Amino acid sequence: MKALVVDDSLEVVSSIRLILQRENWTVDGAFDGEDGVRRAMANSYDLFIVDFKMPRVGGIEFIHRVQRHRSLAGIPFIF
Repeated sequence: MKALVVDDSLEVVSSIRLILQRENWTVDGAFDGEDGVRRAMANSYDLFIVDFKMPRVGGIEFIHRVQRHRSLAGIPFIF
């Protein structure tokens, strides 16, 4: 399984990565919503974990942009 963690805090991304890796997940990190959208479009993920408030593109806008793409619309997300 592969997750994308989108959060502007390096500590949060690192902590979530460590937790999920213990459960055999592969975890990528993005530090703002804009970078997260680029990564979501370029890779295949099973889950998005997204911060609500981030610079440039926040969590709500990230989800809106991702869900516009049919291939990404069914991927679950956690705020």
